[in-house]
Amino acid sequence: MIPQCDLARYLMGRAAELGAGADGRCAPAAHCYVRPTGGRPVQELRRLVRNPARPASAHRPRSFVARRPNQVWCWDITYLKSAVRGAFYFLYLVVDVYSRKIVGWSVETEESMVAAARLVEQTRGHEKVGSGCLVLHADNGGPMKGSTMLATLQRLGVVPSFSRPRVSDDNPYAEALFRTLKYRPEYPRRPFATVEQARQWVARFVAWYNGEHLHSSIRFVTPDDRHRGRDGALLAARHAVYQRGPPQDAPALDRPDTQLDAHRPRDPQPPHSRGSGTHEDVTESTDNYLDAHRPRNLCMAMARGSATGRRHRCERSARHGGASDVPAANAARMPDVVSATAPVDPDPMGRESLRAREPGFFR
Repeated sequence: MIPQCDLARYLMGRAAELGAGADGRCAPAAHCYVRPTGGRPVQELRRLVRNPARPASAHRPRSFVARRPNQVWCWDITYLKSAVRGAFYFLYLVVDVYSRKIVGWSVETEESMVAAARLVEQTRGHEKVGSGCLVLHADNGGPMKGSTMLATLQRLGVVPSFSRPRVSDDNPYAEALFRTLKYRPEYPRRPFATVEQARQWVARFVAWYNGEHLHSSIRFVTPDDRHRGRDGALLAARHAVYQRGPPQDAPALDRPDTQLDAHRPRDPQPPHSRGSGTHEDVTESTDNYLDAHRPRNLCMAMARGSATGRRHRCERSARHGGASDVPAANAARMPDVVSATAPVDPDPMGRESLRAREPGFFR
């Protein structure tokens, strides 16, 4: 047993070697200190021998750039609803990052690394990709990192690439393609009855996507054209059309006035008052052009207006049959205003009668 004085002397010496100050505390890197208490040294040693932990180092993930077709692929799996509640079909999609073309796909009844490895092997053979020339990117799912999948990639000479842990947007091309697929107008609202039905629908979608869809990320050419190298000629021809402009002998755009006026503000004058040649018709229709289409506003304007204005409105309503001023559904509710057969009254509806018939007008 070591005497207490010898233990205190030993600890004080070790603290001095580690860089203790005059107050008995060691340097922060040593993670130890000696604290005198009550006249007698009480030693507390923390991790005296072990070195302090190294600071965490963040390694920048390796990135791959696709400069030609069949250089970088990405793939993922998504769910397709089946007729059985809680059961799904699994769509495997392999996308070329350079051309955004769907180079391989498969619909299976289960999610497995065996099916994924078989799809990658078939797609590589169909595209005739050599060994060591292809990078296959995926997320960190079970089928992507399974032993069968990794062994197949090693046998085929394909370099595997995976997303960073807990990073959900490291596989954006496959996720964006799934969004396009499931938001198509022809995507069935009801679940797929059988796996064959799901495969038939996916086959039609892949044919449209590769051969007809003008992809916005590749300058509005189809993925198939870009994958086969036809996009350069298409873009050059498009640029030539833009530079040439419209032909000189092109006829001027001639459309009827009704089409040109479709998006203009409504004329303040009702149709029956145009070209009448009378000053009072133009004045009255201009002041209350919304009243010709809103019976309530017409009644309120008549109540607020002068006797002359009310007389002109009633005469015009009787002259044009009442249908152009007030809809037919409201004719029964206000027969003394819009009826063509009713006698013309200089004051058909005063303020007091209007308040009695429509209490909500004056609040």
